[in-house]
Amino acid sequence: MEPHNHNFLTSLKALPRAAWFIFVGTFINRCGMLVVPFLTLYLTRHGYTIADAATALVAYGVGHLFATLIGGHLADSIGRKHTIVISMFTTAVAMCFLPHAQTLNEIIILTFLTGLTGEIYRPAVNALIADIVPVEHRITAYAANRTALNAGWAFGPAMAGLLAKYSWSFLFYADAATSLIYGIIALYALPHGNRSSKTTKAWHGIWKEAFTNTAFLLFAAANLLVAICFNQLNSTFSLLVTDRGFDLWIYGLLNSLNGLLVVCVELPLTSITRRFHPRKVIALGYSLCGVGLMLAMWAQTVAGLITVIVVFTLGEIIAMPMCAAHLATIAPEKYRGRYMGMFGLTWATALLIGPAAGLNLYAALPNLWWLICGGCGILAGALMLIQLTGRAE
Repeated sequence: MEPHNHNFLTSLKALPRAAWFIFVGTFINRCGMLVVPFLTLYLTRHGYTIADAATALVAYGVGHLFATLIGGHLADSIGRKHTIVISMFTTAVAMCFLPHAQTLNEIIILTFLTGLTGEIYRPAVNALIADIVPVEHRITAYAANRTALNAGWAFGPAMAGLLAKYSWSFLFYADAATSLIYGIIALYALPHGNRSSKTTKAWHGIWKEAFTNTAFLLFAAANLLVAICFNQLNSTFSLLVTDRGFDLWIYGLLNSLNGLLVVCVELPLTSITRRFHPRKVIALGYSLCGVGLMLAMWAQTVAGLITVIVVFTLGEIIAMPMCAAHLATIAPEKYRGRYMGMFGLTWATALLIGPAAGLNLYAALPNLWWLICGGCGILAGALMLIQLTGRAE
């Protein structure tokens, strides 16, 4: 955790200029994160079944799975900057092709490529922040980056809901354009960050080391469970909203509410939570994420849906700024990019499991699925508390 004697605003002002370029790029890129949240609705509105939509989301998840490993390796070998540039430029290309897909097979291939190219940059960004920001300011830096991300998220889905009324293709091209802009910012404004020497340990050695790191393993398991919950916002929750009889733009606004709450609350709240042990804070946040989704069982009105988002988002705000900073602390510095990539596997695996399982279980037994989500979040919180007996930070 960051020392108590560091004033939060002082910590924010102390961040290097390169960190602020990361925040700007994150904001712009997230403004254009328009396609994935609406992919289920896009496919079902174009004549595909829920099972088809689940398959497409699985394809995206498989791409994400490979991206986390490739991105972590590239971040350590060719540098954080080059990894981000490659990711953004190739994503822009893949996104431009996606609206022209004519068959389900083409859609599956392109969503796989989009997941692959669009997620390679994540380990590099998290590792670069750890590289350029002193340890006493890292939680602040990760919170600021998430604020930028969610400021874009607050704007993007609401805009997407309106654009989709006129042309679904607009979503894909806007997504491509923002990726391209972030790539240009990275190319001209970001440093390379740390790179491993040629004598660093091979992949199998890093995996072996990671599997002896108790703190990392329990953290990864907890994050896998809560990541399954997160993936419901872009899949089953969209169906819940429309099944309750609400229009598409209501779902867009609910997603934007999530981002808006993070923008308004996360930085001030982080000034409080950073005083406590990271694992306890993460445990509380993960548990609230699960409880928030469980409330979807009773959400019959707009007010009920808002309650789901508010409770879920409160958990997100509490836990997520701590996560990347905690991971940077427990990961060996020379393998930081690859540890970030390995940790990213939890999100990729959740993307494979969560939407597919969620859409199918929701179609059969919706209330049971929301109960399972609640259990995932609470169990994730419990695992973080168990971690208190593991390897010390």
